[in-house]
Amino acid sequence: MKRLSVVILLFCLIGVYRLCAQDSISENLQYYWFYLKLDEVIDNEYKISRMIIKKVDKKIESGSFQNFVSNHKAGLKSGKIYIGPFGSKSQAQNAKDEYDKIQSQTIYSDLQQSKTNMDSAYYYYLARPVIEKWFGKVEFRRIPAKVSQGSMNEFKLALGDGLSSHLLTIGPFPDFEIAEKSKFIFRKNGEAIESISPDTLFKSGMLEMNRKWKSIKIELTKFQSKKNAVKVQYKLKFSFPEKYFSQDVFQTISIKADYDTKIQPLKTGLTFQGERVADNNPVISFEKGSTIQQTLEFPLIKNAKILGFKIESFIYNNTDMVEQELRYLPAK
Repeated sequence: MKRLSVVILLFCLIGVYRLCAQDSISENLQYYWFYLKLDEVIDNEYKISRMIIKKVDKKIESGSFQNFVSNHKAGLKSGKIYIGPFGSKSQAQNAKDEYDKIQSQTIYSDLQQSKTNMDSAYYYYLARPVIEKWFGKVEFRRIPAKVSQGSMNEFKLALGDGLSSHLLTIGPFPDFEIAEKSKFIFRKNGEAIESISPDTLFKSGMLEMNRKWKSIKIELTKFQSKKNAVKVQYKLKFSFPEKYFSQDVFQTISIKADYDTKIQPLKTGLTFQGERVADNNPVISFEKGSTIQQTLEFPLIKNAKILGFKIESFIYNNTDMVEQELRYLPAK
């Protein structure tokens, strides 16, 4: 019995060490964000309550990932909702511009169709803010909120339509992984602790998954569609083994093509969830495991070829996150 306890303690220490090491890596990266404030008003035409953006701060702030986490948590107490983190100042500025435009709109459903950025993919998700009447504190209520992918115009429409339903669209992020990490922070900082299932507060399931991370079989098989001459397509296959996926955990796996050139496209990926998680991502059974297949597209770059794929992953529940070891798949 004593020996078993020592082994369990050792695994926990290894997991904590890895988490701390990843945190130190994140500290070296620079992120950008800004805040906005919401208000509730009565629509004069339809006589129903809706949300509006009352203020978008002029300043773009920057710092480490942990700086964003701290600012976000503190800001909610005074009604400030920090949007981010973004990987560059220009990304933050582009997002801020869209919230500024929405703030000046009076009829959200009649947003003009934009022909710009239609071919670019962005990631965003919905959150349900609740504004405290007297002190202006903001909390968030849990809703199924899968990270969506769409054009800039689709993000604008989601933002405008969402406000009329008391929903705030967070984004647009060019990077899938950062969008998922942002969603984690909004839930960690914004949801009342009493609304979180006690089962989701323990890290033991995540540490066990972290130990078994390389037991997931990942295959990428190239095929070229005649209809698409500007992108190369790969069939992606994940094989999750039995007894791997904890029932109360999310796992986000991102994939980045590694070209033999300095131009490096952004990450794409998928998020999976355990059987007891309240969300709308693909569910992986703990007892049986699962096989998931999907087609991915990567840009064809002139005089460049794909050497392989960088596979990154992080697992998280409502309160903790563990970043996993980088994997690399040579291109076939």
